[in-house]
Amino acid sequence: RNVVRGVLEVFAGVREAEQLARWTTEDVYRAIVVRAGLAARARSARRMAAPRDVHEIRSVHLFSPVDGVFEATVIASARTRTRAIALRIEGLDGRWRVTALA
Repeated sequence: RNVVRGVLEVFAGVREAEQLARWTTEDVYRAIVVRAGLAARARSARRMAAPRDVHEIRSVHLFSPVDGVFEATVIASARTRTRAIALRIEGLDGRWRVTALA
């Protein structure tokens, strides 16, 4: 729940991507930074401020295909939009890290 909420806040421009680096792999972190940059440029081109939407986590579905791996589907909604987020979380180096995010 918290990682997804953080990712959505980064995309909205109200949280720095660096705050998520410790919970993601390098590839996932780079993808988040790129997506956040694209969203910021789109807001800038439309002269929009960063929205302060509160994202409500509607549901979380977990599946563990093997020991030490979880795959999750999260439904989150704000005032104007509902999103489905899929992520894979693996136990790496003694801690959980997001290894895939879509």
